[in-house]
Amino acid sequence: MEKKATGKKVGRIIGNIVFVLFLVLILFIAITNLKAKSNHGIPNIFGKGFLEVASDSMNGDKPDSFKKGDLVVVDVVDLNDSRVKELKVDDIITYYDTGEAKIISHRIIEVKGTANIPVYVVKGDSPDAVKTTEVNYTSVMAIYNHKVAGLGTVVGWFSTPTGFFIIVVLPCVAFLVYEIYHFVKTLTAYNKEKNKGASKEVETEQLVALRKEALEDLVKSGVLSTEEAETKLKEYQDSLSQTEVEEVKEENKE
Repeated sequence: MEKKATGKKVGRIIGNIVFVLFLVLILFIAITNLKAKSNHGIPNIFGKGFLEVASDSMNGDKPDSFKKGDLVVVDVVDLNDSRVKELKVDDIITYYDTGEAKIISHRIIEVKGTANIPVYVVKGDSPDAVKTTEVNYTSVMAIYNHKVAGLGTVVGWFSTPTGFFIIVVLPCVAFLVYEIYHFVKTLTAYNKEKNKGASKEVETEQLVALRKEALEDLVKSGVLSTEEAETKLKEYQDSLSQTEVEEVKEENKE
């Protein structure tokens, strides 16, 4: 019984830790995503950015082409990163298009400028894409790493009010309610056991007092000696203690 109770306690603690870590991770991703959107940045964790593909402009026939609803994982870069000057044709870069006021990820189809000041001509992979854009190396925000098909819609949903409520707020409230319920349940069981123990103690004291009174009457009447009465009282107390131990064992079995 004790091993079973210990196992349940350990399992509950592990479950709580995993649940809290999951909520922290989701909350971190959601806040990072919202913060990035507010300043035209890329939501990222330790330099790895995550972008929801919002259009089919890169839906082509190349292995690294991607379509609307995919998740694109990118390496976030800045001007101190030497890679922004070393990009070549066929690389995919992410930049902020001031004309369209949005972040775009397109493929490099030509490199202009010089080695120190390269300018990248980019274009989408879609057969319908005809527009090309020149992107100065200083405007490169990230470099394509890989994609996860279909996950972009899910990650994007996390940052919506509905998604944030269902994935973060609702589980937090449920967890809090459960912890309150478990606390009240544990407290009630503790008080019940405490009151039960106190009641049993009072009952034992009353029985001992009655037996002692009866033995004293026998001593007065000469049936028992004082030593015999004390011995019998001690035996009676021991039998009551043993009975209590047996009752506790039976309760633990249940």
